[in-house]
Amino acid sequence: MSQLDDLHTPSYMTFGEHLDELRRRIIHALIGVGVMLAITMTFKDALFEWLIQPYLQVQRDAGRTPEIVVLTVAGGFGIYLKVSFVAAFILAGPWVLYQAWKFIAEGLYATERKTMMILAPFSGVMTILGVLFAYYVLVPVSLAFLLNFTDSLGESHATHAARRQASTIVEPATTAEAITQEGTPDQTAVDDTSVTSPATVSPAPPQPVVIPTYSDDPIAPLDGEIWFNAAEGRLKFSLAGMIHSMKPDDSKSVIRANITISDYIRFITLMMLGVAIAFQLPIVMLGAGWAGLAEPQWLAAYRKHAALGCLVLGAILTPTDIFSMALLAGPLYLLFEFGLILMRVGRKRSAFDPADDEL
Repeated sequence: MSQLDDLHTPSYMTFGEHLDELRRRIIHALIGVGVMLAITMTFKDALFEWLIQPYLQVQRDAGRTPEIVVLTVAGGFGIYLKVSFVAAFILAGPWVLYQAWKFIAEGLYATERKTMMILAPFSGVMTILGVLFAYYVLVPVSLAFLLNFTDSLGESHATHAARRQASTIVEPATTAEAITQEGTPDQTAVDDTSVTSPATVSPAPPQPVVIPTYSDDPIAPLDGEIWFNAAEGRLKFSLAGMIHSMKPDDSKSVIRANITISDYIRFITLMMLGVAIAFQLPIVMLGAGWAGLAEPQWLAAYRKHAALGCLVLGAILTPTDIFSMALLAGPLYLLFEFGLILMRVGRKRSAFDPADDEL
């Protein structure tokens, strides 16, 4: 890129032309969002299944019945609209950004356009990586920690209640004990001949049902067949050609997490959005290096401060548990180191300072 290009003056439009161009780009962006909205509303089942899968899997692993509660009559429909709109804006994001780029490109210098053409696709890739990291790593771990912590709050109370109940159980007194305690035999226990009458003898207790235990599921189980999968620790049964399973719930807590669909959707969307923003750190560092706002050597001297900043950022972008904070802070620091590498490599090819290629 020559310095003549750097000095190239961008084309200017009148105020009215700017308004016309802005209106045209907004209309094009809204058309793209509308097309994506029609798609997301059509495939709502697949979209919801993908979003709630981490929560359902955590519930299954904990031996709970996987379910999400809706507290209002129109709650399900409202969440359906919200998720469809959010997903439509996310899927239409590249098209919307392209329209925004076309609007502002005429007012940029050549070097600025070149920088944006490099950083914009890189930002899109990092956004996708951030969403996938949140969905497959951070969300399941955070859910498991928070739900298990909620269940553990009432375990001690349940244990003490069970002990008090066991200590108050009184065995029924025998006839001899009744005679000793009362001085006279219990008339009902002694004189009632119906107790020993053959016609009133209690039937034998039913034999317990023995459920077969297998190390793996049967190849072709019969409809209604039930078994215990020892490898998975789950009780399974076949019904209508499908295998259903449940894990025995050994929780002793009296406090159980009853999550609503609105709370969960808010949790996972904010988590994904926060992680996607955090994954823009290398792009911000690279842009700052190209603009001459920061040097890689200067940033490298503050690695300890960067590590502390990653912990603080992890605490802001994740729920209030130290485990999730550390789980996000680790990748953030790796992104910081990755940003330093990009700054060192990109500085040599910077359009802002082509003559200076020394570290």
